Amino acid sequence: MTTTRSTSAPSHLGYTRVTVAAIVAVLFAGGVALGCGADDGDNGGAAGEGVNGDNGGATGEGVSLTYIPQVLEPINSAISCGVVRRAEELGADVTVEIPGSFDAGAQTRVVSAVLARNPDQLLIAPSDATAMSAPVLQASQSGIQVGTVLTELAESGVAPHYASSDYVEWGRVAAREMAEMLEGQEGPVAMLEFTPGQSSVPDDEAEGFEDEIAEFENLEYIGSEVVEFEPRSSTERMNALLAREPDLLGVFTTYPGSAVGAATAIRQRQAAGDVVHIAAGVDEAVLTALGNGAVDATVNTDFARMGELAAEAIIQAEGEAQTETELTPPFTITSENVDDPTVAATLTVGDECPE
Repeated sequence: MTTTRSTSAPSHLGYTRVTVAAIVAVLFAGGVALGCGADDGDNGGAAGEGVNGDNGGATGEGVSLTYIPQVLEPINSAISCGVVRRAEELGADVTVEIPGSFDAGAQTRVVSAVLARNPDQLLIAPSDATAMSAPVLQASQSGIQVGTVLTELAESGVAPHYASSDYVEWGRVAAREMAEMLEGQEGPVAMLEFTPGQSSVPDDEAEGFEDEIAEFENLEYIGSEVVEFEPRSSTERMNALLAREPDLLGVFTTYPGSAVGAATAIRQRQAAGDVVHIAAGVDEAVLTALGNGAVDATVNTDFARMGELAAEAIIQAEGEAQTETELTPPFTITSENVDDPTVAATLTVGDECPE
């Protein structure tokens, strides 16, 4: 059985919602079952006779697992699908609790509500690496087995980080893709960077991009512009950047909302084709921008698989210490390969979870 709850739906996520239909439905009818490739009637086909059973390798029979994403948006929705799918395969009773907005306060309130229900396990994608350390530590001290996915906590030792991607490598991949597309042109490039210190994902992407872009002597990295979660912030910063640097050759944006905002400015200034725009992450608006040239490429990974790895790791850990983080590799999506079956299978665009 899978239960999904949404605590006060966000009025505006800042970009097009591209989520599994069942998750979107939660915004309007709380408590609906979320099926991500499994049949709620038989625990997703889990074949286990208990935690220590040896039938089919299932180890989660009778375990209650709660997953708290950052917010309702495509990346988190894909991870949710993976968590639900694998947890049900292992026989666990999984609940997804969705914060109403992307901030530590909203996510902390969800953690507090979860504490009152006292599940066996809590898996969370922290919305703020620093601010979420204390709430997760409180859950751990109450006897709940805790773990993180997607982003890790700033305070080490609070919770194992079960599954992620090498986001420093994401930044390096973005820099190499930008340099290749610029084909030896000489000039300035820049980055729109999400508020440093709030999330390890864009922080690591920024680090990787800055390190790698320095390897290309033809490109002058002129620094980053700090942007907020809403795309409007990135539109304003990108417009200002293009006005200040009319010869700008390229820009890297570290999350989908920023990519959408920057793409708007690029279209407004008719700079598509003149500025190489490399993004990180995917949603429907980013894919649209790929089609119209306002985004030239985006770096992504299989987030549903990341969710599966995290669910399996926390369920099978059975309270034991875990030191290794499972990593899903980054890859680049362009207008040329977006329809490739191996790429399409990783995208949460439409009514179904990625297969």
